[in-house]
Amino acid sequence: MTVVAWTILLLLSAEPQQASAKELYYQALQEVRAGSAQAAFDRLQRVVDEHPDDAFADDALIEQARIAEEVLEQPVRALELYRALVEKYPNSRLMRRAKKKIEFLGGHLDAGEDVLKEYLKIQRQSVSVPAGETVKRMVRLLDQHKNFSLRPDGLHWLSSLMAREGMRAEARARLEQAVREYPEHEVAGLALGLLGNMALEDGDLDAAEAVYLRLAKSKSPKWQRSAQDALGRVDRLRWRKRTIIAAVGLWVLAFVGLWMLLLVRWRSKQLKIRWIPPVEAIGYLVIMAGLIVWAASGTRQTTRALIWMAGMVFLLLVPNGWLLRSWAPRGIWMVLWVLGLVVVCGAVFVASIGLAGMAGQVLHTVQFGMD
Repeated sequence: MTVVAWTILLLLSAEPQQASAKELYYQALQEVRAGSAQAAFDRLQRVVDEHPDDAFADDALIEQARIAEEVLEQPVRALELYRALVEKYPNSRLMRRAKKKIEFLGGHLDAGEDVLKEYLKIQRQSVSVPAGETVKRMVRLLDQHKNFSLRPDGLHWLSSLMAREGMRAEARARLEQAVREYPEHEVAGLALGLLGNMALEDGDLDAAEAVYLRLAKSKSPKWQRSAQDALGRVDRLRWRKRTIIAAVGLWVLAFVGLWMLLLVRWRSKQLKIRWIPPVEAIGYLVIMAGLIVWAASGTRQTTRALIWMAGMVFLLLVPNGWLLRSWAPRGIWMVLWVLGLVVVCGAVFVASIGLAGMAGQVLHTVQFGMD
């Protein structure tokens, strides 16, 4: 027999080389990404069976558990795999993660595997399923299984989703339900906090204060501290709101006063009005128009603030310019006139920032500087 024949015979009789644990593990990850979850699960099982002492064995086991929990939707099987990891590899760096999963899955199978599976599935699919359908599914699940251990958390999750989707009345009702049914649960504090935040978003400071006062009565020191911080925030917002109202009121007084004085002098023939705005008012408007165009490429709030500022100051510059061209106070009165205009312009700045919703940003910048 020739050398070539012997070589071919040896190659045909040789056993195929066993794939390494690392190769099997990364092949399984590719199969998961390709949508072949069961094939990936089986390949990872080969790592566990054929290479139990390899460095990739615990990685394969926890990936199996993840696939069972999140893809195959088998929480009981996933729980068994997490427990197997803790038992077989007590020194694994994945131990903490596995124990957390054991605590979660083992603690919430009280209503049965199907209920937990549906609960987790609704949350996972919420990023791709229309919000209305997600809400209906979660409402049905929570209403049908009132003893389910994850029901308090589900009520808070559901309420948060409703609030984001504009279903604010429904969200409030569910949050109040969570507080009423689970007053000693952590979710009660979370629900009251969300209720207060929603009231702040709506600009209802009184309602927010009432909710935070309820939270302050909690037995938990953590929620008591949170309530005190929130009440301090309400006080700051109330002071800010009053400041903005006062600024707008000062502008209104100046506006009415200037135009009334202008009307009185015009009716008494002491003033002849040319229906062309004073040059300083026109110049100011041109400058502000340029700033508004520049700001339009940035944030809407800045643009809105500049528009408010342009309009409010222009409506003061017009009567002021006409008055000073026919009648100018002298001496101390002129000084007081100018100081009054400066104060009113400062009030216009405050009012514009507040009406544009930028008060918090400006105060933060003043306090901490530019980011």
